Amino acid sequence: MQAQELAGLSGTELVLPRRNIRQRNRVNVPAGSPQEYFMRSIFIPFLDRVLGDLKERFADHNSAVYCLSSLIPAFIHQYSFDYLLPALEMCDKFVDDNQNKLRSEFDLWKQRRINSAEAELPKSAIDSFSACNESLYPNVAVLRQVLATLPVTTAIAERLFSTLKRLKTYLRSSMADDRLTSLALIHVPAETIPVNAANVIDKFALSDQHKLNFLR
Repeated sequence: MQAQELAGLSGTELVLPRRNIRQRNRVNVPAGSPQEYFMRSIFIPFLDRVLGDLKERFADHNSAVYCLSSLIPAFIHQYSFDYLLPALEMCDKFVDDNQNKLRSEFDLWKQRRINSAEAELPKSAIDSFSACNESLYPNVAVLRQVLATLPVTTAIAERLFSTLKRLKTYLRSSMADDRLTSLALIHVPAETIPVNAANVIDKFALSDQHKLNFLR
């Protein structure tokens, strides 16, 4: 309805595109009206894609891994050890198989966080992982490491694809994978990883023999 109103304001008439039985370059769905055509060719496939992405994001194995968020100090007081059991079944190869030991370790970690005198407890997986003593809480540290390395979104991957267009151009088509990976890592998380340009140049100059003298 909104599309029809916008088309009316611009003087555009919504009509069915030309259909052909053997057409392959665009959507060729049967429809009796422009509204039905765009619903079948655009709106319904869009909803299918969104629903598929939601099911994949909130699948059973993903829901089990999300239980590891109960180990974050700022929210651990809301959960019990039983909430962590689905995640332990998936991470059984990384932690101790003695459930009583895991329960005791979880209770000690929870009690320490509750009685902590810190003004503000860590609220992210990265901050909470650095605050965990691996020698005192070995299994909790492993589970928190798993939580900290989980890909939350695809933003980094999408930024990486857009970065490759600027890094590997026609003139740099012979660039090897190692150098391309290093340049991409420097470019994408530049805000979080401090890079000293002088150290990078010195390391490059000393790495191999070059025609130009970079050390002057």
